[in-house]
Amino acid sequence: MGPAEMYATSRRRLLDLAPQLSDAQRSAPLAPTPPWTVTDGYRHLAGVCCDVLDGNMPGGGPLEAEAWTAAQLAARADWPIEQVCAQWSERGPDLDAMVEAAGPKMGFAALDAWTHEQDVRAAAGVGALHDDDLLPGLVALTVGAAGHFYTSQGGPTLRLVIDGQEQAVGEGEPGASLESSAYDLMRIVFGRRSQAQIEAAAWSGPQAAAAQRAITLFPAQTKDLVD
Repeated sequence: MGPAEMYATSRRRLLDLAPQLSDAQRSAPLAPTPPWTVTDGYRHLAGVCCDVLDGNMPGGGPLEAEAWTAAQLAARADWPIEQVCAQWSERGPDLDAMVEAAGPKMGFAALDAWTHEQDVRAAAGVGALHDDDLLPGLVALTVGAAGHFYTSQGGPTLRLVIDGQEQAVGEGEPGASLESSAYDLMRIVFGRRSQAQIEAAAWSGPQAAAAQRAITLFPAQTKDLVD
C-alpha cells in the first residue's frame, strides 16, 4: 500500500467518524496537542490538505511550523466540524493524486493524517487502531525517513525489531536495539510519548541513551500519554 492510499484511508475513516461524534466528543481535548480539541484536529488536517495543494508551506523552523498550524485553525475557527469535513472531502482527492505522483517523497501526508487520526480516536473514546493494516507501510516510511532525521540527530546505528521483524537504521554494527510494536514505534517517533515512556521501552546496547534522544521527530510529551 502506497502513501496515497494510506492517506486516503485515514481521511475516509475520519470523515466517516465525524457524524457519529457527540458534541462532547467533538469538544474533547487532544492530549498530545493542547489546547486543541477533536474538532481542531479535523481543522488542522483539512488545513494541511488545502495548504499543500495551494503551495502554502511553512519554512524549515519549528516556529514557522507552529504559526502555519495556528493559521489553519484560525481560518476555520468558526466552522462546525461538518463544514471542515466538507472542505476536506472536496479537496482530499486532489491531494491523493499529488501524493500518488510523488510517492514516498510526500509520505508525510500519510504519516501526519494517521498520527492525528489516532489522537482523535483516543480523545473521542472510540479507540486508537493498534493493529491497523496501514502500520507496516507507515513504519516503512518512517524507517526510510529515519536515515535523515535520526542520523542527523546523532543516532547510532539502530537495530529495530518491530512486531518480530528485524531491520536497521544506519550502517555497520548496531550501537543500540529497540523491540517494539509498530503502533508504539509510531507514537514514539511522532511525539506521542513522554521521555520517561521512551526510556521505558525495550532498549538495549551501549548507545541506547543516544538512540532514545534521536528517535523522536517531534518533541516528547511532558506527561505520560496512554492511547
